[in-house]
Amino acid sequence: MSHYTLHGIWASGPTYKVALMLALTGAKFDYVHVDLLKGAQKQPDYVKKNPFGVVPTLISNTTGHVYCQSGAILEHLAHASGKYLGQTSDEQHSAKGWVLWGWDRLARGVYRSRAAKFGFMKMPPDVADHYRADALSALKFLDERLAAHKWIAGGAQPTYADIDLYGVVHYVPQAGMDLSDFPHVAAWAAKIEALPHFAQPEALMSKG
Repeated sequence: MSHYTLHGIWASGPTYKVALMLALTGAKFDYVHVDLLKGAQKQPDYVKKNPFGVVPTLISNTTGHVYCQSGAILEHLAHASGKYLGQTSDEQHSAKGWVLWGWDRLARGVYRSRAAKFGFMKMPPDVADHYRADALSALKFLDERLAAHKWIAGGAQPTYADIDLYGVVHYVPQAGMDLSDFPHVAAWAAKIEALPHFAQPEALMSKG
């Protein structure tokens, strides 16, 4: 029996973060495609599960508990599995802080630049330039962090913050930016991809 059911879409960075964390922690899960283009995430049946009307949504097949928002889901999975949580309270606090930073500073620029490049989001050129500049600034900051630390939270082992931020960095090339401009980020991403049970989005989720 699967431990969880994940509702999302394979092309979504936040959905991929959760699917990857499930894979890395060895939690079996079923996957339910949510068709964002048809507005499935705003339909009453879905909003009953996730009042935010976004993906992903994770449901425990054991307790029926519903988890929303990718960062909070990753933290739950770290606690539930005892993996990728952080070895000390300082690391755990640092991991949570970096997840919040990632959503505030990194994800917005990368995800929206990607959406604009693929035509999912229409915006004036100056707005697109603003998001690109935001992404590049955040990547520079992250590169400086990883020049001094092996893993995001500062410990000897990866935490859920690494998984969370990787779920943004994975899409940097699709956003039209060159990851080789940030060598420490690129090296760190390669270490994530070398973790046992790592998989790409299309290997974890069906496309429809």
